Amino acid sequence: MQNRCFAEGLTQGVGAAEAGSLYCQWQPSERGIAPAEVKAEIEAGMALREMPTDADVAEAAVFLASERSRFAFA
Repeated sequence: MQNRCFAEGLTQGVGAAEAGSLYCQWQPSERGIAPAEVKAEIEAGMALREMPTDADVAEAAVFLASERSRFAFA
C-alpha cells in the first residue's frame, strides 16, 4: 500500500487534546475567566461543538492513510 497521507502535526509535538488542555489552562489566567468558558468558546467554533480527543484525531489519521479513504477523495 502506498503512503498517501502525511500530517506533521500528528507526528510530533503535543497531542490535540493536550494542546487544548494547555490552552484552556493558560487563557483563563490571561483573561480572568473560567476554564470552562475558554473551552466553550473554542467548541462554539467547531462543527461538532466539541473538542476532539487524541484518540479521535488518531482514528481520523488512520482512516485518511487507509485504502478506505480512496472513495472520500476520488
